Amino acid sequence: MELRITDLTHKVKNGAVVSVFWEAVMSDAGFSFSDYGKLEFFPDPDDPDFIPYGDLTEEIVKGWVLDKIGADIEQRLVAKIGEKENPTFTSGLPWTQNEEES
Repeated sequence: MELRITDLTHKVKNGAVVSVFWEAVMSDAGFSFSDYGKLEFFPDPDDPDFIPYGDLTEEIVKGWVLDKIGADIEQRLVAKIGEKENPTFTSGLPWTQNEEES
């Protein structure tokens, strides 16, 4: 799974990141699916582990996303690929399929 951080929202006054926008992409057996979302954060600038916007790296923010919802993202993408490989539903009109075969 490839995780991308697509945007951040932060407070100008103290550099506290309050929103992270992400996209995850997974490919397998010729199928590729993505999922995306937004996570909200409520950082405390007085916390000793606080990292202001200007000091963040992509890896730090990816870690935040993976810590919060990493397993869920991966499970959803695996399920989407599994459904494509072994569909439980299909669509179409049986009378048009018979015409196409003739």
